[in-house]
Amino acid sequence: KRSRLLFRIFVCFAIFLLALTLGLTIFSKVTYDSWTKNALSQTEGEVKVKGLSQEVTIRRDKWGIPYVTAKNIKDVAFAQGYATAQDRLWQMDLLRRAAKGELSAVLGAGDKNSTLEVDKLHRSLGLKRAVEKDLPQLPQELQQMLSAYSQGVNAYLESHQDKLPFEFNLLGYKPDPWQASDSLAIGKLMAISLTGTWKFDLMRAELQEKLDKKVYQMLFDENSQFNQPVFDLELAKNKPTDENDKVVPKAKAETSYSKLPVINPELFEIAKEKNTALSDLILNSSEAMIGSNNWVISGKLTDTGKPLLANDPHQGLSLPAIWYQIYLRATDGSYAAAGVSVIGAPGIVIGHNDYIAWGATNVMADVQDVYIEEFDPNNPTRYRVGSEWRDAEVIKEQIQVRESPLSSKTKIIEHEIVITRHGPIVASTKGQKLALRWTGIDAPSEFPVTFKLNQARNWQDFCDALKDAAVPLINYVYGDKEGNIGYYAVGRIPIRATGDGALPYDGRTEDGEWKGFIPFEDLPHLYNPENGYIATANQKLVNDKYPYRISNDWVPPYRGHRIYQLLSEKKQFTLQDMHTLHGDVYAIPTKFFADQVVKMAANHKNDVAWQEMEKELNNWDGKLTIESRAATIAITMRKKFTEDFLSSWLGDLRSTYTWYSRSVVVDHAIANWSTEFLPSKYKDFDMMVINSYQATIKELNSTLGNDRSKWNYAATNKFSFNHPIAKISVLKSLLNSGEVTVGGSSHTINCNDTNPERVWGPSMRMVISLDDLDKTTLAVVPGASGQVASSHYLDQITDWVNLQPHSFPFSEKNVESISDNKLTLIPNK
Repeated sequence: KRSRLLFRIFVCFAIFLLALTLGLTIFSKVTYDSWTKNALSQTEGEVKVKGLSQEVTIRRDKWGIPYVTAKNIKDVAFAQGYATAQDRLWQMDLLRRAAKGELSAVLGAGDKNSTLEVDKLHRSLGLKRAVEKDLPQLPQELQQMLSAYSQGVNAYLESHQDKLPFEFNLLGYKPDPWQASDSLAIGKLMAISLTGTWKFDLMRAELQEKLDKKVYQMLFDENSQFNQPVFDLELAKNKPTDENDKVVPKAKAETSYSKLPVINPELFEIAKEKNTALSDLILNSSEAMIGSNNWVISGKLTDTGKPLLANDPHQGLSLPAIWYQIYLRATDGSYAAAGVSVIGAPGIVIGHNDYIAWGATNVMADVQDVYIEEFDPNNPTRYRVGSEWRDAEVIKEQIQVRESPLSSKTKIIEHEIVITRHGPIVASTKGQKLALRWTGIDAPSEFPVTFKLNQARNWQDFCDALKDAAVPLINYVYGDKEGNIGYYAVGRIPIRATGDGALPYDGRTEDGEWKGFIPFEDLPHLYNPENGYIATANQKLVNDKYPYRISNDWVPPYRGHRIYQLLSEKKQFTLQDMHTLHGDVYAIPTKFFADQVVKMAANHKNDVAWQEMEKELNNWDGKLTIESRAATIAITMRKKFTEDFLSSWLGDLRSTYTWYSRSVVVDHAIANWSTEFLPSKYKDFDMMVINSYQATIKELNSTLGNDRSKWNYAATNKFSFNHPIAKISVLKSLLNSGEVTVGGSSHTINCNDTNPERVWGPSMRMVISLDDLDKTTLAVVPGASGQVASSHYLDQITDWVNLQPHSFPFSEKNVESISDNKLTLIPNK
């Protein structure tokens, strides 16, 4: 009887638990549906809003892309703000909080205080202070555009207080009204996400101190057989500026080892922890080489006789997309442009207008320096300059920190900002503090540059627009309807008193002072080059004849080399050729390695392992296609070889060495198998190579199984688009995409890095024919909307993987013909 009673109790309890689980599941589903579907925006019919002067239409195509048509430029800006808020309101709030140092107020301090450290860094850099100072200095017309954009955002926000996106409900807060300074702050955030060279200064300092000088120089040799400079002083012809526009060579400064200050080793470790220029939470940038491809082809090489221009910026691939695709037109003729905008800011940053088109990549310029400052032990706000003590500027701010994302309780963290003549202190230890100088701290807003670009009609207008560019440092390619093509690398690149900025400076001296910036007319630029094409892919832009030092941290040259190779092989290009080029997955460094080890195998005819390796790699075409087994073996084998090579030379310092161009160093070693590169633990490279092959087979057997027919590249090169707050399994299933399989690698034109710590790749792909702007194609991944219940949340992934272009028309007639929805905004006066 006792057993039956216990059994009945157990059954009743199990039924209760099942009912409770079912009830909670139903409740969660109902709540989730309510929070997500209720937040979907109206895209048809009419809406009355305050702030408009005349009616505006927002049409949307089958991908949910907005096409804004208004009577004047202010109403265009208003409608852009409104449409962006419809699709990306929570993302806008997240980005402005990141820029202003207010993330912790809604997300908590984060794992190991990572979110709080981002807030502290961005407050120390003064992104918010900078834009609040900059805003009143903008021309009145631009202030009005920013104000109109903000009014559009707030018109949507005010009418949707009970229909906010899912994330606001989940985190339990409501956004503040949008301000013009928020748009400028996000611009600063994007700028700092595109640079981070100060970490390399510290890395070099630590390695220079601990390594033999020859080893150090070997590990930082940027010369490569694949270098593809864009600008050559002797070839830069047809520059349509005035006749006095000539580059005057100046003495090139070299880093001085003797002047490197003695650095407390603790400072290296503290700086590593602080070095979070942009949290993975926001742009998924981490250690990624934020890069891009762009190219432009003259009409003399196209089937239409007009230029073709292509661009695919590479950023962290996450949810929502980092770009917002939009078409903007004022029917009074004051404004018309289409392309992508920065989330939370008006205008078009990459795209075209009625007359010109432009694409952008990162210059990779060194625009950050670090200074070891000595502070007075008796007065922590005084630092040494020469033989004197100088007072630092001290700013005290309070950072609101939520106890956890699920708690409404908050606490206040006091944050003291100490600013020297070189910039804010970003890391400190006893007796030494690290000051960071960045051109973006004092630089004017980039918004005027965007506005002028949008209205430029020719090359001269284009150049005039770029003269005021400060940050970010951008490689712009250009094409116009008259048939001209061009290129300009723009932004403020410092000229140092001594050295090249590769190592920290002694803040007490004048050695690291900035004497100015490279003059605009001296920056690399081309106009109608004789070869008929221009391409940039974050590679080293100039040869050794260029008189200034632009960067110490270029991205490896492989993508740039491959683009130039393919452009040089044809005499005529079509629009389809541009799409084909976007999809190229030929891996120069991996193919180079495979060819070298196959040649080496000829010396080992009687060795089974060597002959097996040769059979796997001998006929590989060098392409990282998803069905290729050789691609899997070759890329894994080169990684094993690289890790063995670097670890052998660096030992415990291997994790410190994170230089972008480390693969170029490996190329030097395998080019001729010179013994000067051979680690001492090996008698020859042959043993090192076969070890890397055997380690590859062992790893692939373990991860993919013993059946080699299943070792295709698709099995290893996959990822998912992840939402910033999807940190637990339930949210991952609700907010993240499914698994995505892609070809390519970080070194191919179709650039995909699926490292789980830093997934990144083409955030959008654009192709423009200056012959007919209605032929423009542009697609932003994963989708136009950040609303999780929207059909446009993930709908562009499949076509992105398959390189399927999406039409993006520009003429008013064709815009009307492709519209699936039409929303009319009516002034509510």
